[in-house]
Amino acid sequence: MSNVRVELHCHSNLSDGAVPPEKVAAAVAAARVSFASLTDHDTVEGCARFREALAGTGVACVDGVEITARSLGMEIHLLGYGIDPQHEGLLPALAENRLKVDPGLPGLVDSMKRIGTRERRAGAAPMDAARAIGLVHAAGGTAFVAHPLSGPLDRGSLSRLLPSLRAAGLDGLEAVYAPYSGEDRRWLVDLAARHRLAVSAGTDFHGPELVAGPEPGIDMSAAQWKAFRDLLLPGHRPGERLRSAREARRPGLGRFAARIVLPAALAVALFVVALFAVAIPRFARRR
Repeated sequence: MSNVRVELHCHSNLSDGAVPPEKVAAAVAAARVSFASLTDHDTVEGCARFREALAGTGVACVDGVEITARSLGMEIHLLGYGIDPQHEGLLPALAENRLKVDPGLPGLVDSMKRIGTRERRAGAAPMDAARAIGLVHAAGGTAFVAHPLSGPLDRGSLSRLLPSLRAAGLDGLEAVYAPYSGEDRRWLVDLAARHRLAVSAGTDFHGPELVAGPEPGIDMSAAQWKAFRDLLLPGHRPGERLRSAREARRPGLGRFAARIVLPAALAVALFVVALFAVAIPRFARRR
């Protein structure tokens, strides 16, 4: 397997998409992707509907959200994957954040044109990026910077932001982003590798009626998908560095003791008990 077709960034009309979650799911399934995530802006209201619509289509669903945040005075967007959509801490925070951001007219222009143009209430600002990352982790998910070269972000500002975001526990970058050129994607993949971050992929699909937008589905390499998938597995500690394949195959001392040493010691102990409790007394009676 050289590539995996995914759609890890798409929107419904519950935020700024053109159609309901069910129609987004139908478009994603028709595009023959293997894994998909609905990432509406500052709401998880459509996650259950999207998941139910994908049931039986062969498309695996990852619950997601796109959170509007700020860092160093700039608006950035963070994708949260593998979250619990009913997490009691996440829901009120998203509702509060949503009140500060006007998602604009749904489905009229593509996402890249909307970034940085949303109107805000006087004096209101979206949540701090470190808080957003913490909320995603608390809800059991992983946090990625969405469209990391759009809006106020360029190569220079992104490079300046990453150390603080990484310190806050950032897990990855949406490096394989459909609207970007091959050169930009390669630069982002390399940047993610240098910072030991995973990579996600998506098109920012907003609905089949949106003529200016991309169609759903984009390929990521098998290695990129595996690193992304491994972050979503139970037992991953948010913010910890990615292990190399060699490190991942190397059992830790604790696991070695639990799997090898302890069972062997228990077997020896049972043998000794059986020897003194059964065999030796029986041998003595025969004499």
